[in-house]
Formats: sequence, C-alpha cells, structure tokens
Amino acid sequence: MTNKFQNLTRRAEIIRAARSFFHLEGFLEVETPILTDEPLPEANIEAIKTEKGFLITSPEVYMKPLLAQGAQKIFQITKCFRRNEHGSRHREEFTMLEWYRTDSDYAKLKEDTVKLIRFIAKVLNTQAIERGDREIDLFSNWEDITIAEAYQKYAGHPAPEDDFQFDEEMTRLVEPNLGWNKPTFLSDYPVKYCPMSAACQGNQSNGQRFELYIAGLELANGCTELSDWEKQRRNIENEQQRRAQNGMQPYPFPNKFLEAMKTFPPAAGAALGIDRLVMLFTGSSDIQSVLAF
Repeated sequence: MTNKFQNLTRRAEIIRAARSFFHLEGFLEVETPILTDEPLPEANIEAIKTEKGFLITSPEVYMKPLLAQGAQKIFQITKCFRRNEHGSRHREEFTMLEWYRTDSDYAKLKEDTVKLIRFIAKVLNTQAIERGDREIDLFSNWEDITIAEAYQKYAGHPAPEDDFQFDEEMTRLVEPNLGWNKPTFLSDYPVKYCPMSAACQGNQSNGQRFELYIAGLELANGCTELSDWEKQRRNIENEQQRRAQNGMQPYPFPNKFLEAMKTFPPAAGAALGIDRLVMLFTGSSDIQSVLAF
C-alpha cells in the first residue's frame, strides 16, 4: 500500500472515530445545505459565489437556526469552501467537523475537544503526535494561555491594537511557538476578532473564544456564542462594513439568519479541521497528502 492510501485509510479511521465519539456523547448528527444565499460576513474569509448562491464557509449559518428551533446537542462533518485558501495547510475545499451544545460555554467545548482527540488517539492506538523530532503527548495536561499572555511571552509586548500588526505578529511570532510541548488552547481574543462570541465575564473587551494549536498548527476554534440579538445585528453590520472597507465582495444581509436568532438559546459551538487533524496523526507536512484528489 502506498503512503497516500495509508493516509486515506487513517483518514477514514479518524472520521469514523469522531462520529463514534459524538454519538456516544449523545449528539444528534445533522446534514445542512452546502449552498446559502446569505453567507455570514467575516472580514478575513471570502465565500465562493456560484450562479445559485454562495458555497458555505462553515455550516454555522444553518446549525445555529437548528438550535433556535429546539436542538440541544448537534454535530456534522461536512465540506466547506473558502476563496483564495492555498498552501501546504490550506485548500479552498476542505472538510470541517462542527458541533454545538446549548446551556454551555467555551470551557465545556475545551473539555469536548480534549476528550475527542484523546478518544481518536486511543482508537488509533497512539499516545502522542510526532512532528519532526518532537513528540506531543496528548494525554498530558494541555496548556491554556490567553492572547495577552501569548503576545507578552512570544512578541515581548501586549497584543497590538492595529489589525495588521496583530495578524502579522500572530503568524510570525505567536502561532509557530504554540502546541509543541503539549496541545495549547489560545483563549480570550479581543472582541473585534470574535464578533459572534459572548464577552468574557469581568472583561468586556475580550471574547470567550479559543483556538487549539498542536505543533504550531491551528486545529480548532470555538466560543461561547453571543445570544444577544441586538448585539448580533450590530456586529454583523460592522463586519459588513469591514468587508466593504477591505474591498471584498458584498453579501446580501443575512436577514433569515437574524430572524432565527431571535429565539437563539445560550449555547457554545466549535469547529475542527479534519484535514489538518489527519495531517497531525499521519505526520504529513502537506495537506494534499491526506486528500484523495
């Protein structure tokens, strides 16, 4: 068997294990459309337009309304699409695992994430991720640091206010150092970088959002969802304005989504990149090596 088909075999095992985990945890598996006529605006993500609408960048636009209709714990594994995503870690078409639970927060999602990855590791009969000459033990205590702590530690100063400097230093100084001794949660982002997240208690300038890094690779992100309808609307309007300022394609305003959000319950949601997870468990350095085509 060639290395490619070894990777595809491992990929199938990982997806099967992920499904088993969520079924055992009592989640309902759902399927939602790939096309939407009202993509949610994000200042750093560009949807792919078709003749009949837009390909989804995330199933969020459909999964959150399911919570508003009464669902409590749901997940799905689906294809997503983002324009101009290229490189050894990115593709315009990719596979995402996304899950939501009501009456929960991002702390509970972190617990889900640890349990999920350890469950998959047990199925694969492995204890650690091997990356180069490094080994990341998945069963040791995971690290959890804030954005403020990470910038101070790796950039030598507080997180910058300027968007360009924030992104540049995140890519160059912070991310490459995360998740090498143990998996690392990077938490509590400035609210302008997580407009759909609830604010941190006691610090309204930060949002209850995390990203997970293993061996410098961003693997997952999650947040306590913003359930205040008026704030959601204002934040979506602000994201539309940021997109326009950045010269990005205009989207229709997501009125149907916002109408559904009027009955949105307290909830938390997370997303994990399946392709990148397979990269980590196969020791692959290029995303193409874990894809069939």
